[in-house]
Amino acid sequence: MENISEIILVNNKNIMLLHLESFLTENNLTFTYKLKEGWSKMEIGKILFDKHGLNDLLKQNYQ
Repeated sequence: MENISEIILVNNKNIMLLHLESFLTENNLTFTYKLKEGWSKMEIGKILFDKHGLNDLLKQNYQ
């Protein structure tokens, strides 16, 4: 489901939605550095936080 911000961006003809192509293979992120149209389906920030234990670190500091 799209949120209101996504709907506004998608419908604005002055904005191009682009993302860097990336792949997740065996828990490793790989970037082609090629721009692709549209939204990325991959949650790269979440993957990096999980991989490097940042979520656990944040939980420790806020408990």
